[in-house]
Amino acid sequence: MALKKDKYRFAIDTTEELSEGLRRNFNEQFDYITYQCHQLNNFNIAVHEIRKGFKRVRAMLRIVRGDITEELYHYENDRFKNLAGFLSEIRDLHVIADELNELYNAGELDIPEPTFLKVNHYLQNRLDKTCESLTKNEHVFKKIEKGVEQARHDFVHWPVNHLGPHTITQSVGRIYDQGKNRMLKSQVKNAPLQLHYLRKRMKYLMYMAQLIEPVWKDYFEGLIRSLKEASDSLGQDHNWVATIAFIQGASSSILSSYNKQKMIGILEDQRKQLLVEIWPLVAKIYTEDPEDFVKRVNSYWLLGRQQ
Repeated sequence: MALKKDKYRFAIDTTEELSEGLRRNFNEQFDYITYQCHQLNNFNIAVHEIRKGFKRVRAMLRIVRGDITEELYHYENDRFKNLAGFLSEIRDLHVIADELNELYNAGELDIPEPTFLKVNHYLQNRLDKTCESLTKNEHVFKKIEKGVEQARHDFVHWPVNHLGPHTITQSVGRIYDQGKNRMLKSQVKNAPLQLHYLRKRMKYLMYMAQLIEPVWKDYFEGLIRSLKEASDSLGQDHNWVATIAFIQGASSSILSSYNKQKMIGILEDQRKQLLVEIWPLVAKIYTEDPEDFVKRVNSYWLLGRQQ
């Protein structure tokens, strides 16, 4: 089977042309996703790595967006989004189970033990049934593998042979600008959906930075650390939002209205505290004007390629 995690690096080497480096990284991500589709003995890890692989692919797709047609961009973005979407439910269920277990074991989830055990039992049954549905009949992982192979075949014909500095300028500028706008909207109202969109833009920017990190390590390593710290915190908030939605939708046979309100109140308090900590992390990343940020990244790209 193709390539293992420790045998590749998600980056464009300074000796590679941009087109060459992106083609290699696209194909390596396709290889890695396919590899993980056969590692189901480590089911949770495989699901996580497949989803991460698709996020990297979609970040690279955004890099070349200005060099391909909008029709092709949207078609491929929907393709990769839908393939990753096969695993969304199992990911969410694992997150909810982990969050509730962690809070209960830390003594922060003030509900009776029988109630917690009932909720936990219900979640485990849902997890078991979802895992079974993913691996029986039309094997979902085979669908993902086939979808990736078709994408690899189509990728050969993408018009990405003449990429250059303009590609970096357009893509990084677009994602940075989108992230900054999402930050401003989210600060006005901490709506979960706005925060979710902000986190996605920060993830895409982080993957872009990882790709071009070799050209100027001192700068991009720091940027990547800041983006990871902030996006991980936003990811925690997203996990709590998903857990709240699960609690709200639980039937009265699992959770009484009283226990629902108590649990939701605890999680909302956790969110408020976390959001206070998040904003300085996010603001640190988006201090620059988008135009200045793009000039900085582009100059590092050009200077790093000349060395």
